[in-house]
Amino acid sequence: MKLLVDQNISFRVIKKINYLYPNSKQVNDINLTNATDKAIWKYVKKNDFCIVTFDADFSDFANIYGCPPKIIWLRTGNMTTN
Repeated sequence: MKLLVDQNISFRVIKKINYLYPNSKQVNDINLTNATDKAIWKYVKKNDFCIVTFDADFSDFANIYGCPPKIIWLRTGNMTTN
């Protein structure tokens, strides 16, 4: 499974999890830094990623458009990357 980490999550996370999820990216890595959530959704769906996000909008998209893509919706406060 490839993960796409949303812009509201540190790029450092990729360095920590890439051995478990090879070819995972952060939105900055693929020039989607200022993209809308809808554009990110389309990219994730087209390129077979699973989105990792704090953003509830992706859960809403899944309810409207169905899956894929899969979503990992983190519902914690700010945390360190350690």
